[in-house]
Amino acid sequence: GDICISCVYEDVHGTVCADYLPFKRNGKWGFLSRDEHTVVQFKYDDVYRFTDSTFVANLNGKCGLFTYTGKCILEPKYDRIAYKVLNKKEDPSYVVLNDKLAVLNSRNEFVTDFAYSAGRASFSLPQDGKYVEVSKVVSSKWDYNKHRYGLLNYETGDLVIPCEYESLGDLSEGLLYAEKDDRYGYIDVNNKVIIPFKYEDAEDFSEGLARVAVHGGYYNSIFGEAAPYSLYGFIDKTGKFVIPPTFPDPTLNAYDSDGFYEGLAAMGRRPDDNILAHYFGYIDVTGKYVIAPIYDKAHRFMHGVALVCKNKKYGCIDKSGNVVVDLIYDDYEYRAEKDTVIVLEK
Repeated sequence: GDICISCVYEDVHGTVCADYLPFKRNGKWGFLSRDEHTVVQFKYDDVYRFTDSTFVANLNGKCGLFTYTGKCILEPKYDRIAYKVLNKKEDPSYVVLNDKLAVLNSRNEFVTDFAYSAGRASFSLPQDGKYVEVSKVVSSKWDYNKHRYGLLNYETGDLVIPCEYESLGDLSEGLLYAEKDDRYGYIDVNNKVIIPFKYEDAEDFSEGLARVAVHGGYYNSIFGEAAPYSLYGFIDKTGKFVIPPTFPDPTLNAYDSDGFYEGLAAMGRRPDDNILAHYFGYIDVTGKYVIAPIYDKAHRFMHGVALVCKNKKYGCIDKSGNVVVDLIYDDYEYRAEKDTVIVLEK
């Protein structure tokens, strides 16, 4: 219970790395040791993105990268810095200046100029140990201010997939989905088309299969017009349907249930008056339900257990459909690094 750092500071960051503690004094941020010696002078407007050896600081409205020994790695002249996006030494970093983005490799070297959009694809996570998604904005009379996406080798700066796609999936099992002219197909990391652009929707491959959508027909919309709808199934890496596209649109389900995990995939059925699936269960690779579609939401299986929701209450089931955590909780949050789920009971 002894006071080791005096109660004289205006603020403190909750994140602590190594033995350096970020405190605010007289309106400026600096770092203290655990015995209250000043390690970094109190001169910065803000500090963030702490690692055991570096931190990002804002000085006079601009961001730079510094070490705790006082060395400046990046001069404070940038609008934003996302350093080591997953806080791993092998990660890339991003720097933004005048709404343009540049990429740094794992050695903090610029591998691109400020050539990419600082919009939706900014600060994308590493894929397959060396790739990140980047985007450019294309503008024309008919196509104003829209993004086009590509894939960059962040160690070399080589654009292995040019920024010509309306959307890109994650590189998974050697392929990634791409959208071009409102149609989806699959390409490899060399930008070779492996499965043609013919689908209404597509997801990443998992366990050798990918969920895709085809045109299913038309329905009478609330506006009195015939509107198209899609049906979903699963293809293999040749583009052959392994599970025919007979399932309704699963948009209302949880965000992480887009494929097969541990041999099962969350898919749903729809009520008669809606084209979207409202009730979800799990199918096997034959397309047969092994857990009935009775849940409002159904997450992917991990370690033999899946999080489900029914009547706005969350719990967990096993692969036989048995309840292993009662469906009595009001909310949840994943802790992926610890393979646990945090549940909330209000």
